[in-house]
Amino acid sequence: MARHITANETAKLVRETLKVEFPGIKFSVTKRGFSLDVKWVDGPTTKQVDKVIGMFEGASFDGMIDLKSYNTVHTEGEDIHYGIDYILTKRSYSREFLQHMIDYVNANNLNWTDGDPQMSVTSYTWTHGKKTITEYEVDAVNKSARFGNQFWNDIMWRACSIYAGNALPEIKFGEFRWY
Repeated sequence: MARHITANETAKLVRETLKVEFPGIKFSVTKRGFSLDVKWVDGPTTKQVDKVIGMFEGASFDGMIDLKSYNTVHTEGEDIHYGIDYILTKRSYSREFLQHMIDYVNANNLNWTDGDPQMSVTSYTWTHGKKTITEYEVDAVNKSARFGNQFWNDIMWRACSIYAGNALPEIKFGEFRWY
């Protein structure tokens, strides 16, 4: 029989794990029923965070057969079931981060098809309850600009999704692989 860890205990374990694995990064971990929302700005990639906290998901869903399955983790000689079914992760970007990525992409002197995209950082703000939230994104004047068969926004998304920390991503433009 698997030992059951409650949803609240699981959320606490996720917070502690994130603090240890990514020191200096502020994560927002919010419990919503039997799911967790994990959000942060800049810092590690979503893939890196998912790899660290994915073991805490107590369930999975197969949409092809409309089946929810419960997961058990075997660790330190015992089976454990975590009380959080799903963990949803969302990485946001600061204005400085996005400008840094625009500068990086522009420094590669890409031979844009259909003209230079003329990228810039834009912000959008909304209110959620009593909280005002501002997020940033990259926009372009020329939305049809491409490099090879990749549109400007695909190139920016790829650059941002693999960049974590202080080192710039090693991107071979024109050789993108989608994971």
